[in-house]
Amino acid sequence: MIDAQIAIGRRLTSIDELIMELKDAGAVIFDREVVNDNNLYISSRSTYELPIFINECLNVLRV
Repeated sequence: MIDAQIAIGRRLTSIDELIMELKDAGAVIFDREVVNDNNLYISSRSTYELPIFINECLNVLRV
C-alpha cells in the first residue's frame, strides 16, 4: 500500500513497526484489533487477531 501510494486517507491498523511508515504515507491509523475501511480494506494488528480478522471478512462477504 505504501509503495503503491494507496494508503492516503485509508483507515488502517498495523503492527507497531509499520505504524509510522503508514502515517507518513497518509493513512489514518487506529489502535484496534481490526479496522474495516468501508469494506474496501480490512486490516489487523497481528496474526493473533486472525480469528477476528476472518470474522470481519466473512461479515463483509455476507453483505
